[in-house]
Amino acid sequence: MLLNLIDILYDHPDFVVINKPNNISVQNESHQSGLLPILCRQLKVEKLWLVHRLDKITTGILILAKHTQAAATFGQLFEQRKIEKYYLAISTKKPKKKQGAVKGGMKKVRDGKWMLDSSDTAVAISQFFSFSISPGIRLFLVKPLTGKTHQIRVALKSIGSPILGDELYKGASSDRTYLHAYCIRFNYQQQPICIICPPDKGNEFVSDKTKQQVIDLASPWTHKWPNITLPSQKQQVKSRLKSPKLAIVGKGAIGGLIGFRCYQLGYDYQHLIRTQAQPLFKVTEINGVSHSFKPNASVITKPNPFNLLILPVKAYQVLPVLEQLRPFIQPHHIIMLLHNGMGTIEQVRDKLPNNPLIAATTSYGAFKPDANTLLETGLGHTHLGWLGNVDSALKQSIEPILSELLPPSHWHQDISLALWKKLAINSVINPLTAIHNLKNGALADREFSGSISNICNEIADIMKALNYPVTSNELIESVQQVITATANNYSSMHQDIKFKRQTEIEFINGYVTSKASELNIKVPHNQRLLEQIRQLE
Repeated sequence: MLLNLIDILYDHPDFVVINKPNNISVQNESHQSGLLPILCRQLKVEKLWLVHRLDKITTGILILAKHTQAAATFGQLFEQRKIEKYYLAISTKKPKKKQGAVKGGMKKVRDGKWMLDSSDTAVAISQFFSFSISPGIRLFLVKPLTGKTHQIRVALKSIGSPILGDELYKGASSDRTYLHAYCIRFNYQQQPICIICPPDKGNEFVSDKTKQQVIDLASPWTHKWPNITLPSQKQQVKSRLKSPKLAIVGKGAIGGLIGFRCYQLGYDYQHLIRTQAQPLFKVTEINGVSHSFKPNASVITKPNPFNLLILPVKAYQVLPVLEQLRPFIQPHHIIMLLHNGMGTIEQVRDKLPNNPLIAATTSYGAFKPDANTLLETGLGHTHLGWLGNVDSALKQSIEPILSELLPPSHWHQDISLALWKKLAINSVINPLTAIHNLKNGALADREFSGSISNICNEIADIMKALNYPVTSNELIESVQQVITATANNYSSMHQDIKFKRQTEIEFINGYVTSKASELNIKVPHNQRLLEQIRQLE
């Protein structure tokens, strides 16, 4: 817990710029409050949005947005490289060259470290000048042209000058890690902004000779930085997506089926799971053909690089998973939501306003009798749609790849209608099968026809109020088709109740009742189902 207030360098109605202290993470840790909650209390605001990151051991300039619109604006500025950043670092080792540039692909290795390679994947570019301060002490002025994890730390290590105190990269032991975000320049709403923050902590940073050299670097942008041609945004998109790296959260029934399809198609994929050990996984397709293979997997706290994240998880797990993966998610990473129910889109947009988002729903059926066995129980259709405006090159690259996972796939200009139709199906089948302890097919019995009609009538009224062209009969017909197609299956909510797990009821009938309340529409049948499942939980 920090006892002193965090230094505010610049306070704007839309954002705040701070001097980040040493050795504090942005989010809460088990033993220490994070920077964000501390700063929210200090500024007396409910929430702040990160628009870029500094490592726990890095001090200096950090920008936080005060609302989602400002966060989106900064996301565009960073993506378009319209923000100049300058860092100061100290090393005890003389570099291979006194000034120049370091360029290479960033590759994750063991123990949380990164290294440079010769690939064109996740390319990091850093320019630098170095200055002798005293025997065995060298100051670096670094201008990163890209924003990769550990970029400057890896760059200086690669030229033989690991940062003093950065023991992860073989830097000499010291009182702190000597890396400091020193200066930032950008235009915000046509207003030029330049902030300089000299380091004030660390014996070597506050020595007289270092302070004098820092004074001489008061205008770091005036140095003779060589011109470097960077790839355009469109070239970056094409480069990243020639062979996208898919990360599938978990290995549940649908997630396991997607991983199996990736394996068959030869995609670059990984499951993000709790433990590394992965025995053989047996998948039996609906035609009875079985396959055994060892899935690609990474521990979720140490994922391999990815640029397309698929979340086939419970709706209530979406935000906790994204929070856990946040240190590894970059603004260009595509996020695909694939779960029952509605209500997470707004939450994810709020948390990751700059990331391309896809919402998807599928009627495929799958069942896992045990952790390493998957049975495909029903073929279906998959509906997908981008949320918001997305670059056409991105669409052309990604849509064919995702369309092959659970075909046939249908892409929608407005995915909301498809999501509502699936919500109607889930609102009937999930709670009724859970309450009455039935397989899906039992709902075809005449005794349930009245309940099905009443639930669908209420949802059709909401959809009409939201200007979605649908009739109650259409919804009833869709429900009956799924009941027939998945007759031998147990619904996910039935299984959750059976095994005493949390259900998705709040995102299914709970979402229906919430939206109905906003529209002043009465939905007593959905409300009753919501209350019954809550009691069973």
